[in-house]
Amino acid sequence: MKFVSCHNSSISEVHFVNSSQVHVLIEGCEGIHIENVLIEAPERSPNTDGIHISASHYVFVTNAIIATGDDCVSIGDHTSNIVVSYVKCGPGHGISIGSLGRSGNFVQVENIHVTQVYLQGTTNGARIKTWQDTGVHISDVSFNNLYGTSSSQVAINLNCSRSVACTGVFLKSIYLRPAIQGQNLTSNCTNAHGIAFGVIQPEPCLQI
Repeated sequence: MKFVSCHNSSISEVHFVNSSQVHVLIEGCEGIHIENVLIEAPERSPNTDGIHISASHYVFVTNAIIATGDDCVSIGDHTSNIVVSYVKCGPGHGISIGSLGRSGNFVQVENIHVTQVYLQGTTNGARIKTWQDTGVHISDVSFNNLYGTSSSQVAINLNCSRSVACTGVFLKSIYLRPAIQGQNLTSNCTNAHGIAFGVIQPEPCLQI
């Protein structure tokens, strides 16, 4: 389902199953509310993002269950004021900002807030993905109250552009355990600046 150049619209009480690509695409929109949706696709199905948001502003995703083969929610270029809350995610790749800056042009992404997310065996929990050495500026991003399990060793992966830092990244109350018994989880950061507050597991790697 695609929403292109829409304003003040909503999606609720819908069950999406086995899309061949992205299940819900929000592009060039403003004022979108997505709530009480169920999205399902096989764990090994490629490019089956649950919800992808691009070039949009003031988008709110809440009370969703998303189990796919790719990102549960992905946030693309030129987005701002996005809130993702009360989401059960997994399997899939987690909640991702990116990939950003593929074209190499200046890209700005700001005011992205992810809170109250349960992750079940996702390959990452909190993730930022950028193409390196690009003009991607990411600012004011928060990941708050994320808990559950990660199927890969890198549970927090904040991969910002080497030429333009991510700023104002805020991590609070993140508790991720390995989905595979005995595996040690880690965080990976590239040029990510911000602060961490409360219990963060795995240990954060933000620069001040």
